[in-house]
Amino acid sequence: MLLNQKYEIFPNEEQKEILDRWLQYCRQTYNSALLDKQRKYHESKESYHRDDMQTQLKMDKKNYPFLKEISSQPLQEVFLRLEKAFDGFFRKDKNYPK
Repeated sequence: MLLNQKYEIFPNEEQKEILDRWLQYCRQTYNSALLDKQRKYHESKESYHRDDMQTQLKMDKKNYPFLKEISSQPLQEVFLRLEKAFDGFFRKDKNYPK
């Protein structure tokens, strides 16, 4: 049996700014990984897996220092969500990921 718990947080202004920034980084990472996945498939018909995305993230953190502000777990969760979205699409359960 799966349990779900919900927590309400009350961040101050500084924490809100940090959370908003982290959310923006996660959105940017998702869109970048989706674009990379599409590009790799169209160019070489090869799949772009989560391991490849995480390797790319390591390189991106070297090139874009602002990505070091956020811990790696939320960014890796983005890749897991993208992979699940494509799995659902290929099972014909969901539409193509956006």
